[in-house]
Amino acid sequence: MPRYPTKSAFPPLEELLPEFAGLKRGSSKLCQIAELLVTLILAHRTTKNLTFYSTRELARFFGTSQNTAALVVKHLEGEGFVRRVRGSQTLVLGTQVVTRSRIQAVAGLMLWDFTQRFSETHMTLVRQLGDELRPHHIALEVIPHFDLGDQHLDMNVLLRRHALDFMIWPFPFRHHHDVMLRLQDRGTRNLVIGLDTSPLPFTRNIIVDFPTAYGELLDYWKDKHGIQRVLVVKPREFTPRNRINVFHQLALKMGFDCQVVSSDYTLPAEVLTTEKERIGIALLDEHSTAEFIFYDPPSFIKVARQHRVLFGNGSVNVPFVPNGELRVDRIFVRDDKVPDERGCSLCTAITQKLVQWCAGDFSAPAIHVPAQFWDNGKLWRYL
Repeated sequence: MPRYPTKSAFPPLEELLPEFAGLKRGSSKLCQIAELLVTLILAHRTTKNLTFYSTRELARFFGTSQNTAALVVKHLEGEGFVRRVRGSQTLVLGTQVVTRSRIQAVAGLMLWDFTQRFSETHMTLVRQLGDELRPHHIALEVIPHFDLGDQHLDMNVLLRRHALDFMIWPFPFRHHHDVMLRLQDRGTRNLVIGLDTSPLPFTRNIIVDFPTAYGELLDYWKDKHGIQRVLVVKPREFTPRNRINVFHQLALKMGFDCQVVSSDYTLPAEVLTTEKERIGIALLDEHSTAEFIFYDPPSFIKVARQHRVLFGNGSVNVPFVPNGELRVDRIFVRDDKVPDERGCSLCTAITQKLVQWCAGDFSAPAIHVPAQFWDNGKLWRYL
C-alpha cells in the first residue's frame, strides 16, 4: 500500500535556503545538513509541534541518498529538535516540550532541616553532586525532613511520594534500617555512606576514612597545643552516630585522657569548669553542635576561645563568632587533587556507584573515600 505524501508545515526549502548551491566537499554531509536544518528549526518553530520535511524531500533538495537524510533526522532526534512518529512523519517539537536529555534514573538525598538552613558544606555537596550526575542523565532530588530519634514513621510516608530509583544515605542511624527495607521492597536501591567500623546493620557502598583524619587531628592537638585531655560530647536526647565511639576509642588508644559526656541544651559542666588546662572538645554530631551554638552562644564563644574544638557537622558558617577568634578545627571529605578548591571526592564516588548500578553492575566492591583534617589557620585562609 503506497504511503500518503507528507506535507511539511514549513515553507519549501527553496524559499528558506535560496542561496544554497550544494554541499561542500571535504566536510561531513550529515553535519552540514544538520547545521542548516537546526538553523531553520530555531528560526521557524513555535510552541506547537509542526510537521517537518520528509526524508525524500530532504534527499532531493540536498542531493543525497534517503539513507543519509534518514541519518540526519535521527541525529536531530537525538538532539531533541524533532521526534519521529508512526506514518513516516517527523515532528519539530514545540519550544515548550523540547527535551535535551532523557532521565535515566532519579536519586534521592534526604537533608535534615537544620543542615539546609545553616550548613554551607552540605549545600555545596548537593550542588556538586547534581552537576556530576547530570551528564549521566541521573536526576538528583533533595528531600527535606525533620528526623527526631525513632520518630521516623513520617519518613516512610514522605519517601513513598517519590518515585526514586536510588536513595542516598549519608551516615544513617540505626532506626533508618526499617525505612531502607521498605524502600527496597518498593524497588528503590539504597546507597549507604558510612565508616567501615560501623556495627550498624547496613552494607556500606561508600566507606569514608574518618579514623585516619581523626588520628591526624589528635596528633596535631598533642604536638602543637600540648593537649592531653579530650572530651567527646554526646547528645542526650538523640541516638549518637558511630563516629563518636570511633573517635573515643582512637583517642584512648593514642594515650589521651578521653571521656564521653552527655549534653542537653547547654554545654556540659565538665567543659565550662575546665579553665586551668587547654583541652580538646569533639563535637561530632549535628545535634550537639546545634545545641551548643544556637542555644548557648556566649558559652560556646568562651569555650572556643580557651580550648580547641573539633566542629563535626561541616558547616563553614559558625554563627555568633567572628572569624579569627576561634580554635575551631574541622575535617573535610576532600579531593587531594584539588586542594585549593572546594573539591569533593565523595561526589565522584557517589556518581561512580550510581552509574555502575544504572548499568546493572551491582557486584562492584565498596568505594573508599579519604577524609582530611585542616588546622584552624589553613581553614580560615581557605574560607
